[in-house]
Amino acid sequence: MMPKPLVLQTSKITKEFSGTKALDKVDFDLYEGEAHALVGANGAGKSTLINIISGLLHPESGRISINGIDVTDHLTSSNARKFGIATVPQYIKLAQELTVAENLASGHLPLQYGLVSWSKLNNWAKELLSSFGLDLSPDTLVKDLSVGQQKMISIARAFGEKANIIILDEPTAALSSAEIEMLFSFINAMKEKGTSFIYISHYLDEIFEICSRVTVLRDGKLIKTQPISEINIHQLTQLMIGKDVKLYPETTVEKGETLLEVNNLSDFQKIHDISFSIKQGEILGLAGLTGSGRTEIGKAIFGLNKLRTGSIKLEGKEVALNNPAEAIAAGVCYLPEERDEGLVLNRPIRENLTLPFLKSLIRGLGAINFKKETEITENLKTDFNIKTPDLDNDVDSLSGGNQQKVMFAKFVATKPKILILDEPTKGIDVGSKAEIYKIVKELCTQGTGFLIISSEIEELLSLCDRIIVMHNGNIKRIIPQEEATMQKILLAAEGV
Repeated sequence: MMPKPLVLQTSKITKEFSGTKALDKVDFDLYEGEAHALVGANGAGKSTLINIISGLLHPESGRISINGIDVTDHLTSSNARKFGIATVPQYIKLAQELTVAENLASGHLPLQYGLVSWSKLNNWAKELLSSFGLDLSPDTLVKDLSVGQQKMISIARAFGEKANIIILDEPTAALSSAEIEMLFSFINAMKEKGTSFIYISHYLDEIFEICSRVTVLRDGKLIKTQPISEINIHQLTQLMIGKDVKLYPETTVEKGETLLEVNNLSDFQKIHDISFSIKQGEILGLAGLTGSGRTEIGKAIFGLNKLRTGSIKLEGKEVALNNPAEAIAAGVCYLPEERDEGLVLNRPIRENLTLPFLKSLIRGLGAINFKKETEITENLKTDFNIKTPDLDNDVDSLSGGNQQKVMFAKFVATKPKILILDEPTKGIDVGSKAEIYKIVKELCTQGTGFLIISSEIEELLSLCDRIIVMHNGNIKRIIPQEEATMQKILLAAEGV
């Protein structure tokens, strides 16, 4: 059999930011009809490399070839599509007020006599949606779709652009198991037709399912490119981190008195008659399919969603948590699934760290006590291993894992009784995961109670003392750790 041709090749790519090498002579290649995984810890250089490949950045040195032609000096973000390159970013970038069809055809609406042909647009969109297995109407407004559906539309749009090189950055984040299966089937079908994929994911099991090769970056350097068949997850993790990492702590925590009691909680959106409790040092897991009501429970307790019925007790006393400020004051904190909801991305790291307790830093005449602020934020930076050269840098300059640690740190600094974590390790590398799990266990030993909402079943099985499984806004089952299995959780999530 003739070897398949290279469709993309980078050679000795180097990129610097403020004198620091984000990439140092990195080689990467991609064959026709291949899914090639690009992995590494947060800050390894993955985003920089794909931004160069997609024309958003230009390297200091090195060359880029597409189909054997050197395009280094010609590739830009505006003409990447002409070179057959499309990118599906980690975070959804769709026009919420436009229809599904308009978003799918963004930038290349079909025209007839100088006007948009809506019939052509909708027929084309129907065909694309059908080929992708999506049962959606083309004229549905994107704002009315679930997060998972919006992610699938973002992916379908790249396919609709007829790109032959598609970069998928954390493509399964926010997707249900059924949607992931649908996506993988479509990727495999497209590979058969010659489409090539650069696949970036912190869910390493996915890489072994969908990719034929993997390239590992660490600290801006190429560590290894290897066939998937010649490596396992443990070896891959070691290459990414540079050392052996124990992901889940084995700390046993003695449970104390009941901290939180939720009784017959219902909201005006999704959840019905929800009751549970959390003790000091206990980790309660919350599982379920996308749309099952997991996130709504966290938001209802934190005062983001109004309650229709029910009551909340903290340390035996009924409390009214009508908004996040009241919840934080009472000792309940919530880390949202999306980092841009929990951080002010265009503001300095130090401001984000002190936001929940800013009032305590204000002295006479409304001035901030900068000495106290500096002391607190420097301690948080050290305690949570937040990797940044300067706390005055905007928080969006940080890697995903470090942004997550900033969110964690700012609420831990308020000394909460209950921490609600919604997808706490979404989109972060295994090293950052291990650090966050260690912090969770350490806080448990100090008496903090946790409600962890997660679509990663292994995470719930490994961390939680009990697991609540949601189905259609109701609690389907509560499973003690010693009885919990992946099969039991999946069956309950499906309503069985």
